[in-house]
Amino acid sequence: IYTAADAFGTFRQKLAGGKLTVTVDCVRGKVRLRSLGLSWPGAGKPRKLSARVRVEGKPVRASLRREEGNLLVRLDRRVVLRAGAKLQVSLS
Repeated sequence: IYTAADAFGTFRQKLAGGKLTVTVDCVRGKVRLRSLGLSWPGAGKPRKLSARVRVEGKPVRASLRREEGNLLVRLDRRVVLRAGAKLQVSLS
């Protein structure tokens, strides 16, 4: 569960077969996102990674870079998640 200035929702991570899937759901209010900072769960972070981002099933261009041991997914444009909306990031 996460809270923001005027929203709350859920954040989930699933690691399977060397692929990390992150889902951010907005339950109430609205969340503005331009970037998302992540950590690879467990050991064995892959050397090369690429990111695919979707909002409500539609692709959103994004870049991925490592920053101080973490991963920064930066969206090409700001997205607004309203109640019931979902953002999904796939890293592989």
